[in-house]
Amino acid sequence: MGESKSSTQVARGNVGAGPMKSVADTLESELDVVIQEWLARVDKEPELTAIPLNFQERTGHLPQLLRDVIVRLRLDDETKAPISQAAAHHGDLRAQQGYTVAMAVEESRLLETSIFWTLHRSKNHLEFSAILPAVLTIADEVDAQVKQQMLRFMAADAAKAAKGAKHTLPQFSQMTSPEHKLTEATNTKNGHERVLLVASCRRDADEAARVLA
Repeated sequence: MGESKSSTQVARGNVGAGPMKSVADTLESELDVVIQEWLARVDKEPELTAIPLNFQERTGHLPQLLRDVIVRLRLDDETKAPISQAAAHHGDLRAQQGYTVAMAVEESRLLETSIFWTLHRSKNHLEFSAILPAVLTIADEVDAQVKQQMLRFMAADAAKAAKGAKHTLPQFSQMTSPEHKLTEATNTKNGHERVLLVASCRRDADEAARVLA
């Protein structure tokens, strides 16, 4: 009886056990699971669902972002992590779709949570000693991706601001017309400041256009 009981306990302890896999391999094989988990979490956030998007519009960026995470996990410690171009493109897209910075950050947080949840489900197939370093790497990569998205949001905001300033300030040709010179004659300093402001706005617009190109 004692032997039989011991065998049962061993069998129960091995439920779900199988060949050990790396964290990168696990995420690669569970890519669709992570995406579905992320989508389920997003659907519970009214702030995010307030912008109506179809499945492709909502999740189309995830496969490449997750592949970038997997690539990062497979790098050795001495190799510098590449910048995620997919994250930058995603930032452009979300800005165009009307997302706020807070919404983009929340999406990223849910992605990180979904990744960790998937790894937790697969813990019986992972080497325990490898989990914590992998979690730190994943968190760092997802944060780096958020940074790229925020840079694109900032570039989009700068472009809008420069465009607005261009429409509201006098054109340079107008500022050098005889009528304008007469008006500004009593305040030369102010006139110089306005010329400098227009020039500054033009430089901002050029910089934003370069970043967004």
